[in-house]
Amino acid sequence: INRWKCASRMVSERPVFGFGPGTYVFQYGTYQQSSEMTIISTNTGDLGDAHSEYFSAMSETGFPGMALWIGITLLTMAAAFRVIYKHTERQARITALIALLGLVTYYTHAFLNNYSQYDKIAVPFWAFTSEIVVLDMGLRRNEKEVENQADNLNAEG
Repeated sequence: INRWKCASRMVSERPVFGFGPGTYVFQYGTYQQSSEMTIISTNTGDLGDAHSEYFSAMSETGFPGMALWIGITLLTMAAAFRVIYKHTERQARITALIALLGLVTYYTHAFLNNYSQYDKIAVPFWAFTSEIVVLDMGLRRNEKEVENQADNLNAEG
């Protein structure tokens, strides 16, 4: 909670641009209050992170960065649902569902931690995201081809 409150205070000071990507760890120390510190808190505030992907985005890049993070989350989920419900190939629907489940697990866990900067988490996170995007692009291309074929049939008939 100490780190979340520090992030909140940082946002209130710089709500538009934040402190810059990757700077939370170097800045949060001055935003700590002694009554909120625990035995694992550092007095210098030079270790650790915000323990929330959402609070990190907000403190480091302000509300626009937070909006971008939430936008990526919502758009990826919307694309996954579109593929799951509209794609004609079963394998594509299953792949999208698996990727979505992996991402929902991460999105939920991201309230309590932020690991996207670590390669062990960033690679699967962006791989799942890109897989959903590729499947959605294929679905849209197929829908456009079907639409063009229907237009051609209407024009001929």
